[in-house]
Amino acid sequence: MSPTPWRWWAAALTLLAFVPVTDRAPGAVSGCPSGASDFVCAVRQSGVGPYRRLPDRELLAFGRRLCEAYVRKDPAEIARIQKRDGVHVLSMAGTLAGICRPAAADVRAQREQQSQEADDEWEAQEQRKCDQAPRHRPRIRPLKVVRERTWTDYGVLEGYGTVTVPDDVDPGAFGSDLLDAAQRDGLVAVDQGVVNVMVDSDMDVCFTAELYRRRPPVETGGWDRVVEFGLGTSSGRIELADQSDGEPLPNLAGLGKGHYRIRLHYRISERDDSQHLLIMSFPGRGDRTVHLKR
Repeated sequence: MSPTPWRWWAAALTLLAFVPVTDRAPGAVSGCPSGASDFVCAVRQSGVGPYRRLPDRELLAFGRRLCEAYVRKDPAEIARIQKRDGVHVLSMAGTLAGICRPAAADVRAQREQQSQEADDEWEAQEQRKCDQAPRHRPRIRPLKVVRERTWTDYGVLEGYGTVTVPDDVDPGAFGSDLLDAAQRDGLVAVDQGVVNVMVDSDMDVCFTAELYRRRPPVETGGWDRVVEFGLGTSSGRIELADQSDGEPLPNLAGLGKGHYRIRLHYRISERDDSQHLLIMSFPGRGDRTVHLKR
């Protein structure tokens, strides 16, 4: 049996003693007042129940009573309120958040959990793309194979060999010129022992590195671009990393110090909106960049 109208008003009026004095008229019914407006606005706009037509002070008093019940979470009390007033207190956290700190804390926690779950699902989805992609089958045995999933903020992976920037060249201008060259090429630019690799910043990168003792056969089938270039290293490390942040990818200098040829293969899969980067690294002379497939 639904509660009679006079019970709505009686329940609200009995709460007036708990309401602080305000400069609003006792009987004022506003749309969205300032101050404790979130709760009042939520109720006014819900279109549910006769209590949405209560004056502001009475409605706020009713809300604070619901908050007290929300905090106690007593099943018997919750059931009585639902039977008497037609509302389920524990499902009103969003409505009560403006006047009830515990409810507001629960709403924040729920949103954070939902956000984390969405992030976790996105991470799992991106990882599945890499896991389900066909793996490259090397034609000769590599020293080492590493597979990772990485990302970029702005679509640039930067790597260093032995950097030799002339004394009369500003390093900042040098970096800007290299990035401009990579953007014009659409994939890669190399100069003075530094390489910039352009990728799609809206996708994670399914990355594979194959390190060899000797030059592997050239493979272009199934790739959008294939480019080979040279980098030397006196430190024994050649690493790519996001230009702005992030941990470096595995070392490409498989035999330590020396000069290497780096063969970069790139493709975007329209089937699942994924991008793939295969790098073959092997000892070799020469810094010349060779476009094996555009």
